[in-house]
Order: sequence, then structure tokens, then C-alpha cells
Amino acid sequence: MTAPLTPQQAQEILNVSRETLDKFEAYLGLLAKWNKTYNLVGDTTLQDPWRRHVVDCVQVSRQLDNTNAVILDIGTGAGLPGLLLAILGYKNVHLVESNQKKGLFLQQVMRELGLTAHLHVQRLENISPFPCEAITARACASVYKLLKMSQSFCTPKTQHVYLKGKEAQEEVKEAKRHGWQFKEHYATSLAASEGKILILTDVKPEKI
Repeated sequence: MTAPLTPQQAQEILNVSRETLDKFEAYLGLLAKWNKTYNLVGDTTLQDPWRRHVVDCVQVSRQLDNTNAVILDIGTGAGLPGLLLAILGYKNVHLVESNQKKGLFLQQVMRELGLTAHLHVQRLENISPFPCEAITARACASVYKLLKMSQSFCTPKTQHVYLKGKEAQEEVKEAKRHGWQFKEHYATSLAASEGKILILTDVKPEKI
């Protein structure tokens, strides 16, 4: 069994400042505290939170060059990856989470850590669309469903960055069977051997 990652090891992998590391640590402390009541993440993931949550989510930033970009994080849950991107300094992250209890947690973290992310505690289809430069998601839905539900937020230049597991290629095939066109690229996960970061560009929707 792999030993849990330490904060210092995570800092070396991610190359972040001590101040940022302290905010990640504060976030994990709140996550562990709230998880006892609200079941925000699987309990087993908190045995190795720096690997399973911080490194896994923060690696998304390697695909997002512009910290001013408008980012839509679908089904953010406990703020993964969107809230961690806000901690990193991304200024226009929109967190979408319909679960009210998770929304309360996100509000508390934003308040305590002084984060300025935009929180939408509602379903994505109930939000008035706005153009996004990037769309992120982790453990939320299949590629086909993510593309379909986010279609009204996309422009021809929108980049999709999804944290996926071994099912990534099958999900890509499914989306293409439904008529979606795009260029896909896979980046190897820093957190899990079977994990993939799926990047989609030049996305063209299915023909109705």
C-alpha cells in the first residue's frame, strides 16, 4: 500500500508557495471536519487527502494558462477541482453544485479562506448561460453528458478539462457516436496510475 502523501511532497510535485500550501491545508482541515456530518467525499479518500484531492485536482492547472479565464466547474461537490483552482489564484471560477449542504460547505470555505469564486447552488440548466474559456469536472458525469449539459456555455475556443479514470477512452467514443466532434488529448495523472486528464478542444456539437 502506498504511503499517504505529505504536504511537503505535494508542494514539491505542484511547485506552489508556502502560502498556497497553507490554504490547501486549511481547506483539507475544513473538509475533514464537515465530512463527518455532510458526507462530502468518500471517507477513504481522507486517508490520503493530499494525493486524492489536492494533487489530483491542482494538476488541472497545468492545462489552464490564463488565471483570468472564465472557468465553469460542473458538479463541483466539495469544490474539486474548482475551489482549489481559486486557491491557486484563478479569479473567475464558477462553482456549480445543486446540493444545498455542499453549497453551505463551499460558502464557509470561501469565507474562511477569503476566496472570490462565483458559487451557483443550483442545477446547471437553471443558470443563465455565459461564455466560458474552460470547463472542468471531476467524477460528475460521462463526457457525452458533460458536453451536452454545458453546450450553451461554450464557444468554439472553449477548452474542456475533465479528470477521468480508465473509462475515459470509452466515454470519448460514446460522445463521438452521438455526433460530437473534437480533438482529444490525454495527460497522465500525477495522482493515480489509472487516472487521466482528458483535454478536449475544437468541440463541435452533435447535429440535431
